[in-house]
Amino acid sequence: MPMRPMIIIMLAVVVIMVVLLIVGIGRDPIDIDEVLAYADPITEDMLLAMNEEDYAAFAEHFGDDMRETMSEEVFEEVIIGRIQATIGEFISKAFLRARRQDDGITVIYEADFSDEPGIVTVHVSFREIEGPVYVSDLLFDSPKLRQLG
Repeated sequence: MPMRPMIIIMLAVVVIMVVLLIVGIGRDPIDIDEVLAYADPITEDMLLAMNEEDYAAFAEHFGDDMRETMSEEVFEEVIIGRIQATIGEFISKAFLRARRQDDGITVIYEADFSDEPGIVTVHVSFREIEGPVYVSDLLFDSPKLRQLG
């Protein structure tokens, strides 16, 4: 390979690395212990409330937007009628990772459910609104859920 194209490629790689480094420096690191101090009990309570089909307990830590999106009717139809009917009852969870989003933090767990032989990934997004931390999004993913379409 001629020298000039090789130098251009090397410079492009260096520029990309510098940009990625600068973008990474601008973000505050996540204090995992601090995040899990609120995320673990809130997530556990929500998943156990699913088992009990208890909307009030399930939605206890929802922000206003989430409460609008996840009404009691949606809870019964989607969470109980589709998700729980497909993967069964919540058994246990383990922290996988956390990532900062534009307006909060998403915590990702691997969970075991009674009727899903595969891993269920649970994504719970949290946002701090004037002090308290609220659930702003919730997503379940598993092999059986993907088959639902």
